[in-house]
Amino acid sequence: MYMELVSRVRSNCRILFLNMISDACTPQVESDISIQTLEGKTILVIDVVPGKFRPYYLASKGKEISAYIRINGTSRPADVRKLQELELEGQNISYDTLQEIGCEYDEEKALNLCKKMKQVAIDSCDTEEERLAVKNMTVEKLHDFGILCRVGRNSYPTHAFDLLTDNRNKVS
Repeated sequence: MYMELVSRVRSNCRILFLNMISDACTPQVESDISIQTLEGKTILVIDVVPGKFRPYYLASKGKEISAYIRINGTSRPADVRKLQELELEGQNISYDTLQEIGCEYDEEKALNLCKKMKQVAIDSCDTEEERLAVKNMTVEKLHDFGILCRVGRNSYPTHAFDLLTDNRNKVS
């Protein structure tokens, strides 16, 4: 009877903590809690799985104040730039695939880039057989690689396209 009561208390404790974590954090955190005995003491082991929908933060405080990142085994507050990066990662978007605002699609630049990319592939080959197997790069492939993006039916350059052609962002 005593062991059954202890088991129920442990189970209820586990559920209580899972609910507390779930209610406090946003987006919802995937975690698991186990109850273990260590050196004669009962402890809760909380395992938080790295999530896909970052950043995670305390809903009551907001992400600017309560979002943290792990660096070399320590927790540090995430700055605004890191928060933006985490949000993009959470949506499976990388910075280089974002539209280069203020730039229009230039077909000539895109076709020249296709030619350069094919030439780089050919130059990287060791044998004539490999060189003959290199296929033409197409504008459609630039879209597939995230070098160009579409907004509606229109093509636009991305940050990657700018870096591979004009490279107006000289800090990179």
